[in-house]
Amino acid sequence: TQKSRVEYAALGGRINADFIDNAGGVNSSDVEVNIKIAMTDIMHNPVNKMDLQKRNALLAKMTEEVAGLVLRNSYQQAQGISLMALQAPQTLITDAQFIRVLERDQGLKRKLENLPDEKEIERRRAAGLGLYRPELCIVQSYAKIAYTSELLNSDIPDQPEMQDFLITYFPKPMQEKYKNDLLGHQLGREIIAMRIANSIVNRMGAAFIKARMDATGASCADVVRAFLVVREAFGLRDFWDRIEALDGKASAMAQLRAMMDLQETAERAITWFLTRLGRTPNLAKDIPAFREQVDKLRAGADGALPAGLKAVVARRLKDAIENGLPEKLARDLSLLPVLDSAFDIIRISAERKGNIAATAKAYFRVGEYFHVDSLRAGAEAIPAADRWAQEARSGLIEQLYGVQAALALQHLNEPEETAEAQGVKALIESILNTGSIDAPRLMIAIQRLQQLAAK
Repeated sequence: TQKSRVEYAALGGRINADFIDNAGGVNSSDVEVNIKIAMTDIMHNPVNKMDLQKRNALLAKMTEEVAGLVLRNSYQQAQGISLMALQAPQTLITDAQFIRVLERDQGLKRKLENLPDEKEIERRRAAGLGLYRPELCIVQSYAKIAYTSELLNSDIPDQPEMQDFLITYFPKPMQEKYKNDLLGHQLGREIIAMRIANSIVNRMGAAFIKARMDATGASCADVVRAFLVVREAFGLRDFWDRIEALDGKASAMAQLRAMMDLQETAERAITWFLTRLGRTPNLAKDIPAFREQVDKLRAGADGALPAGLKAVVARRLKDAIENGLPEKLARDLSLLPVLDSAFDIIRISAERKGNIAATAKAYFRVGEYFHVDSLRAGAEAIPAADRWAQEARSGLIEQLYGVQAALALQHLNEPEETAEAQGVKALIESILNTGSIDAPRLMIAIQRLQQLAAK
């Protein structure tokens, strides 16, 4: 039973909810039905000259590929649960808030689903625990249903850029020969919405979309657009494939931690799109434009990094190789701290019509001079006992990114060091020398940096 699975997980056992372990059979039935719906339309189109005998032969030919597609879906679903489980103690506040939203909007019954009540959530928070794996399975499934519904009520499934989610749902023989028929599939919108929801939940966690909506005021569709731009601009699909190809070659924990690194970088970039772009992302234009600039930034990263950040990248590279990751992948992952600031650097470079490598150099030099990375690390370490404290902490971190961008632009326009800058630097150093950073000290540091950036 689900109750016994939760008990087992609480005692340290590794176990899913039963419907996750049975997902392959259910998914294969779904794929089969959708293929047969498509085949009916293909047979009714005289251009295809498809009769029952040819249809049955094609179905038989595609059996192994369908099995592969189903196993891939099950693999990524279980991987998504593992990612959530690894972070569960840190995400408990967000997960608990999402459960409340599901109760309010999706008819979730905690007792029926064996999810913890508010008293138990508080006990786990105090004990440094999170949701257990079988509980995360429940939350994941409700999230996929909820986001699919929201996407169906938006224009996202109708965008030309989303057609790939529909076409690649089917085996290659159907993609190659019957693409136009597939685009007219009776359940095309539903397949697109489902696959997008599954992708984001598997990669970013169950509560991610709702948390970004609450934090930024964006719609579900806006969060999806931002995710898709970031996914393509950063080449995340290639990263994910390379990490997954290490099954049996590197430890599962090393793979999951690499996935977590990508997740954190993607979350930061998606938040930037929702709060700093100033408009709705345009998939057709933004994906190629930002991808080109991100590639340039990566290529020139070595020459742009100051000593402190170079040391961080070198340490990350060493750790990744020691954990069994191939050198090229380890190198690419070690540069993720650079990508955390990619869109600020790209925007400044575009505003000044300047060289992106020179812009990156100024951005990181300013960050090191004013110890902005240390301030951010201090902000991330501030305890947050509830949703509001968590949002306040996230807001301070966002302000630090914003002020670093403003100071970088100022430095590019007026590179001379001023007495005011020296004074602010001295103040920040005195704050950092006090040990742990609390919110009041951090707010003072941000205010002084903002005042300096405004001059």
